[in-house]
Amino acid sequence: MARPTPAGAEVAQGCVACHGERGIAPTPQNPNLAGQSGVAIYKQLHDYKSGSRVHELMTPLAQGLDEKQITEVAAHFAAANRLSLDPSTAEVGDPDVVQLVKRGDPARGLPACNSCHGPTAGGPIETPTLARQNRDYLAVQLRAYKSGGRRNDIYTRMRNVAGKLTDREIDRLAAYYATTLRE
Repeated sequence: MARPTPAGAEVAQGCVACHGERGIAPTPQNPNLAGQSGVAIYKQLHDYKSGSRVHELMTPLAQGLDEKQITEVAAHFAAANRLSLDPSTAEVGDPDVVQLVKRGDPARGLPACNSCHGPTAGGPIETPTLARQNRDYLAVQLRAYKSGGRRNDIYTRMRNVAGKLTDREIDRLAAYYATTLRE
């Protein structure tokens, strides 16, 4: 992935209203981009551009970017530092959810979330990290995968996983990743 450039910072100015100056979204419905890999950000922008992921604001914005601009803005936000959490507000986590995160649920064919989304995961290179992501955003995305409304996952991986989760598990996973200091 490219290094951050002034051109990437310039393109990023069109993103700050929703994703924040440093990639920390000011509203919980939008994703934090800080701490994501450039490849993960690039994939999502490319998916919006191609139409494989659709959003009323992001699709036209991404369609207005060329490949170089997508690469530059992805590098810009990937270089931003992740949101820090106050340890006094971090949640310990529901033991059942910690089980899903760390070991999955083999009886239901659910892999550990961290097998792809953890800090040292060997998952696909374009996989986003979930630590310190906005709770509302995560819950909406998991439900969109579960319903089939979001379809830009390679090989239907996330649709298969989310389809096996209960609504309670989705809410608790979103809370876990939004407030847990470590994966």
